[in-house]
Amino acid sequence: MYNFTVTERQVGNVTVLDIHGKLRGCGGSGTLRYAIDRPQEEGHNQILLNLAKVSDIDSSCLGILVASHFDVTKKGGQLKIVHLSENLQELMTLTKLLTVFDVYDNEAEALESFKSPPVDLEEYRNTLLSKTSHASYPSAWGALGMGVRFRAELMLGRSRLERSFSVKELLSSGRVTLNGIHGEFVEAMFEPVQYAVQ
Repeated sequence: MYNFTVTERQVGNVTVLDIHGKLRGCGGSGTLRYAIDRPQEEGHNQILLNLAKVSDIDSSCLGILVASHFDVTKKGGQLKIVHLSENLQELMTLTKLLTVFDVYDNEAEALESFKSPPVDLEEYRNTLLSKTSHASYPSAWGALGMGVRFRAELMLGRSRLERSFSVKELLSSGRVTLNGIHGEFVEAMFEPVQYAVQ
């Protein structure tokens, strides 16, 4: 039994998913994943998640949001979020997922953003880095064969070893592919990487 409901509406070329309740127990092929995948099956790949009525989110649903974001982006679409509660904003700040998603405070602004082409992820990442004290990080954050470990909240119930992988390929988008797991991943999904200051 799910603790949330999803209502779909179309605003121009954007599918808005209004989510109500507590996002918990999203594992596998749950309602949230289906709700995000369904519009894409009909050719709608501009998706806005309205989280105004979401009071809480667990790690399984957070993982579904991250995976769905990369799936939609990989297919040339966009997945954005509007109306994060203070609680969710704090959680996404702690997990550094605010660097992954485009998040808006009001729906009109969010809908307007879909009229622009998707943000170049490498350029966006470089902008974020220039605003932090970590400007000494290398522009390509990974290295071939480098070990990385997914954040615990993204792989609930898995040991440190089960969350550990090595970098297979560095992509020009700033993402990496890993040995032993499918997909493209960004730095924010991993535990902090320590860089040697030169």
